[in-house]
Amino acid sequence: MKRRLLAHILRYRRELSAGCAGLAVLLTLNLIRPVPHDVSTVVIARHTVAAGTRITEQDVATTQVPTSHIWPEVLTDTSPAIGQLTSHALVTHQFIGRNDLVNSVSLAGLGSNFVAVQIPWSGGIEFIQPGIHIDVYAHRSDSALLVAADARVLSAPTQSSSGIFSVPNSGNDFLLLAVTTEQAQDVASQPQDVTFTVTVRGE
Repeated sequence: MKRRLLAHILRYRRELSAGCAGLAVLLTLNLIRPVPHDVSTVVIARHTVAAGTRITEQDVATTQVPTSHIWPEVLTDTSPAIGQLTSHALVTHQFIGRNDLVNSVSLAGLGSNFVAVQIPWSGGIEFIQPGIHIDVYAHRSDSALLVAADARVLSAPTQSSSGIFSVPNSGNDFLLLAVTTEQAQDVASQPQDVTFTVTVRGE
């Protein structure tokens, strides 16, 4: 038996040597392979979502990313996002955080009519804060038409977005407003060449 085993070893010594070498490499790689980073589940946008959109299950998904890449406001489950309004436009695969959604408290007592109005920064938009009431005007040539009186600001832009999508403002941004059905129709019916401006209403 020993002679037969020795004969087999001698006969297949090259194959055995190659197998042992491969096993040694595999074990070495497992020893030196870096420990994977901690990962966390985050909510992302499946596609581009406009400001003022009520989020559905088709708009969001979850993915896993290194924990070091996220911040406290990022959602880790899609449930809190479903049915909420986006406070600004979202881009494909963007992480979705609480600041990207309109606070449900600010919607209390309001109807379901919301519009996103693009305003030039030169109009002082940086001083507008959520919760205040404004009048919205549509400007064409030398005329100005009041299209939404006493609209409530639900979300106002900042100079830049938070997180990995931080970018400087490009000169125009959106206000998300709570309006009446008639006002929503008036805003939506304005031609594309219209410029919207706003004035803050007094207390």
